Amino acid sequence: MNRGNSNMIGSQPVFIIGAARSGTTWLGNTLARHFPVSIPQHQLHYGVKESNIYSNKKYWGNLSREDNFKHFFDNYTKGDFFILSKGEKTKYANRRFDTFYDFFFELMDAFAKQEGRRYWCTKLCPQFFVDKEELHLFLQKLDERYEKPKFIFIKREFDGYMNSYLNMSGNSYGKRSSAIGKKISVMLGVARYSNMNSEGLKLAENYKGLRLSYEELLKTTEEVKEKISTYLGVGIQKNSIPEFIRNSSFGKKKNKAEAKSYPWAKRMLSQKSLLGFLLKKYESTKKKSNPEYYRLWKAENEKEELIRDLEKSNDLDLVTYLRETKDFE
Repeated sequence: MNRGNSNMIGSQPVFIIGAARSGTTWLGNTLARHFPVSIPQHQLHYGVKESNIYSNKKYWGNLSREDNFKHFFDNYTKGDFFILSKGEKTKYANRRFDTFYDFFFELMDAFAKQEGRRYWCTKLCPQFFVDKEELHLFLQKLDERYEKPKFIFIKREFDGYMNSYLNMSGNSYGKRSSAIGKKISVMLGVARYSNMNSEGLKLAENYKGLRLSYEELLKTTEEVKEKISTYLGVGIQKNSIPEFIRNSSFGKKKNKAEAKSYPWAKRMLSQKSLLGFLLKKYESTKKKSNPEYYRLWKAENEKEELIRDLEKSNDLDLVTYLRETKDFE
């Protein structure tokens, strides 16, 4: 791999850095709608489909091994990300890659080229900022291939972040239903917020990235677009993509948890070393599982099961979409 490959293709990556519930999906959808930026999107993911680069790299292992690559390829190409990035199985079936990073860069470059876009974009996984060794490997691969990767950092004020974090949908939604579950979620939420807004900001600054806030995206959207336009060196445009369901944590459940119920949470932000230790410990105990989503396949073949899964994760707007849409008939 070298930069020459990327320059011939003409695409450069844009990475969004930000804690969950800080406007990262909104920012990604804005980039896809108003700039020459390719991002895999679908209503079943509120627009931006996350790539889970870190988790995929760790889960699939060494792709230069024949058995590993076959297992990876057979499963990954059925997933939502490969489909939404317009991946062509025949293009990769007889090739081999050392790591998932190498495969991913090839996939995204081809996606941008196919769409005639100057950039492609994805969110940067928060696990990178806990696993510094893996982050170093990723950046090494990135710098070998691309001349000018872009980084956009976005931060949300703590209280707004925590209110949204405690009420967000997802696989861990049920775990936050009990009092002890909420307290654990608060501690993890504080640790993730602290880590991302410290280590993530450092990375963006190292690459002379663009720094934004959720609040300015909300209140001065047009000014934010101008900042992005200047940073990327491209004009603002209007791309033909649909309006996506907004991934809001509010309005989904009565008696919502609120940050003010946990006044000690904000005070924990000063304990960076402790928070870093807790987060690293938590991440090290998580079991590896396939990080890819198969919602598109399920919507076509097992729609009712997918609806039940989304109800459990409190993705009720997606349930409504599936019941009303004719896209999968």
